[in-house]
Amino acid sequence: MRKAEMEESDSVIMSVSILKVQLIECEGESDSTSQDLLKRAAEIAEANPELKGDYYRSMAWYHYYQNRLPKSIEHNLLAEQFYMEQGPESSLGWVYYDFASAYEDMNDFGRSIEYLKRAKPYLLEEFNEHWDDFYNRLGWAYFRNGQMDSALVAIRESERLYREASPGNPDITFPIGNLGLIYKELGEWDSAYAYSKRAVKLFNDLNHDMGVAEALNNLGSISLEMGKRDSAIAFFDAALDLINGDFMERYEEMKAQRGLYEAYKDHDPQQAIEHFTCYSELKTAIQSRTEALKAVQVEAEFYQDKHDDQVRQLKYESQLKSLEIEQQRDRVMLATSALVIMAVVAGLIFFYWLQRRKMIHSLEESNAINRRIISMISHDFRRPLNNVKLTLELLQDGDMEMSEFLILSKDLYRQNSDLALMFDSFVGWAISQRDGYVPARIPFKWSDVVEEVISISQPLAKLKNIRIKLKAHSSVQVETDRMAASLILRNLVSNAIKYSHHDSIVEIDYIQENDVVRTTIKDHGIGMSQDKLQRILTTGDRSIMGTDNEYGAGLGLRMVIKYVRGIGGVIEADSEENKGTTFVISIPVQLNRPDEF
Repeated sequence: MRKAEMEESDSVIMSVSILKVQLIECEGESDSTSQDLLKRAAEIAEANPELKGDYYRSMAWYHYYQNRLPKSIEHNLLAEQFYMEQGPESSLGWVYYDFASAYEDMNDFGRSIEYLKRAKPYLLEEFNEHWDDFYNRLGWAYFRNGQMDSALVAIRESERLYREASPGNPDITFPIGNLGLIYKELGEWDSAYAYSKRAVKLFNDLNHDMGVAEALNNLGSISLEMGKRDSAIAFFDAALDLINGDFMERYEEMKAQRGLYEAYKDHDPQQAIEHFTCYSELKTAIQSRTEALKAVQVEAEFYQDKHDDQVRQLKYESQLKSLEIEQQRDRVMLATSALVIMAVVAGLIFFYWLQRRKMIHSLEESNAINRRIISMISHDFRRPLNNVKLTLELLQDGDMEMSEFLILSKDLYRQNSDLALMFDSFVGWAISQRDGYVPARIPFKWSDVVEEVISISQPLAKLKNIRIKLKAHSSVQVETDRMAASLILRNLVSNAIKYSHHDSIVEIDYIQENDVVRTTIKDHGIGMSQDKLQRILTTGDRSIMGTDNEYGAGLGLRMVIKYVRGIGGVIEADSEENKGTTFVISIPVQLNRPDEF
């Protein structure tokens, strides 16, 4: 300020006066000095009309910093009008960038994206090496707006620019952390876990506790999805230890409390209630602030009269509402509502625990399978197809040697074999959901289906050097749904191969006992605990990773159970960790009646 006064620089005096008020208010010491400084800045702008645009921008930033978002937007609108009429137009880029910040804080990410896109052409010369930060902000807005594919493209571009423009720049931590969040939403658990683990280390190096907490929460959510409950609890607890309780950290605290509730709800109802209570209180507080911000959001647009050359006019409709009106009453109502909600939720949780969710089991099962179907479409179908596309592009561009391609081709073949089976299972599932669908009665030899399934599965087994051993060739004539029988056996044999060790054996045996054909499929792979097996069979718990990290959405086994029951059969299973799994299906040789699925 002293230097600016010595040089008689009105522009700097004006900007620094507003900045000084901002710093004074940060210390909570706003007084008559602040008013005098703001008045001085306004007088300078009035005496120097060419400075009004910068004055409006400085005031917009001052109000934004103090969380007075409607006033910030109002001054940005005035700045936009000035620069559009008086210039320079290059300053519009920064105005739109500030607009995006304000709307981002209002959780209006759609409008934030709109203003970032409007800012981009004006910032082409201004930003220079800072495009890495621009794409990171754009990607974050896409992510919070639910546009995951666009978010992934923008954040990847941000990561690339950080690496190329400023190697070693610690700010690359932010796109790294964001990639972990995006991959989790896309269901890419391995990538999500790797990026989030890296983000924890990088944020720790920056002493950025909130970033560490966000990455730990993401690791907790990923661990829950992968069935690693103990790890999830450890991650969520670690996140809570870093949170100090200000508003920006409440969101991460709420996610951690919700994650702990999910981790404990099936094992420790008392712990679950405690975490759900904390989660409810935080959610109520955050929602009340979010709704308040939305209530004061200023909608504005500028337009020009098309019939003459009149100056552009500012027209906006204000929905400004005082946040202090009846504030005390609102707090009491919110607190009362929260207590009522918590009491009701606590009762529901205990009821859920005691009644074992008997009345909602069917709905939960349907929702779980629908989620898996969505996961298959958005992730399991797309991943192998994208891998093939990427591999072929690298090969075509000369970035991959043929020897490397031959190595990758085995993995691509396995993934696409899984894809083919998942697609058949998905189609079968869709058919089984049609109203009035009944199993078809088709006469055929059981050995024909078994040998057909073995033939289809042989190439997949060879990738692990697994031998499929058929122990019986007895002639069994059946009359049932052939498509259902094929899908049942293909899924079970595929799973046996998936969870078998290299150089092992998968045994298949079948025999007719009275009016039932009993088929046994046994592997000598990783197996699982009885508790895990029962969860997979009864609750649709997500299947575990294969011995070569093959991923399974869990839909195949659920549909096997549905089809076995649909054609009047019974399925049994036995497993032991590190010793393998055995499935036995008993199906009537003749479909007695057309049971509806």
